[in-house]
Amino acid sequence: MFHDSLIKKSGQMWKIYTMFLGILVITVSLIFWLTYKQLNLFEAYFLLISLFLGSLCMLFGIFYIRCPYCGIHLPQYFIKNESYNLWLSTLLNCSKCPICKK
Repeated sequence: MFHDSLIKKSGQMWKIYTMFLGILVITVSLIFWLTYKQLNLFEAYFLLISLFLGSLCMLFGIFYIRCPYCGIHLPQYFIKNESYNLWLSTLLNCSKCPICKK
């Protein structure tokens, strides 16, 4: 699917998977919270910890996926320069860095 992707070629796909795991954790936590609005203390702590860890996973993906040649943060570049609904597909499909063209 993303065989020619710069991220896959540079061995950074695991960072994308970590980012998606964070999105999944946040989604499940929010569904849990919306379903059971009256939480006991343990469930509330679990919800807060899972939201925190999910956010950390997403931030990890955004700040640590880089071009191996010039070091630009690729997700930040595509979030800034692409449409809000196209940045992720552009990130996953880019075969060359938009800055250094390698």
